[in-house]
Amino acid sequence: MGKKTDSSDLMTKDENARFFNDEESIKPEISSDSPQERLLKLDKNFNYEVFLEGAKKAFNLIVASYKQNSLEKAKDLISTNVYKAFKKSMEENKDSNSKKSNIKITSLDASILKVEVVKKLARIKVQFLSTQDIENSKESSTKIKDVWTFEKEINNQNPNWLLTEVSVE
Repeated sequence: MGKKTDSSDLMTKDENARFFNDEESIKPEISSDSPQERLLKLDKNFNYEVFLEGAKKAFNLIVASYKQNSLEKAKDLISTNVYKAFKKSMEENKDSNSKKSNIKITSLDASILKVEVVKKLARIKVQFLSTQDIENSKESSTKIKDVWTFEKEINNQNPNWLLTEVSVE
């Protein structure tokens, strides 16, 4: 026969096998706690419907500012990296003499794809489905799917979320 193994020996080995770098370790009794629920617990005033309405307003403002080459209007809503990327794109479009048309967003739907909470930083990925019409042209209606990621320090009193990532599909 072999050596008798005490169940406490196994528990010690299991506990040592876990690696958590976060101060808020994952506890089995709250493992079903989704990031959505964590965000609501950490920010008692947060409301998903209000967030989506604000995200739509930000989308309209940022897209309009970009199309009008006046991104400064939306600078407080955009992270430094995204701002630099937008400015670079605007310069490239300007240099290539691409014709800028006035574009009007005629419909806009938004839905949350993913919510992440890391310590006190909340990150929400939003899918925007928009129909954009080129002004003075009835045939030039385009449906566009954008995925934007917004971030906010939960304890920050500023109500604005920063746009930190953009992708177009």
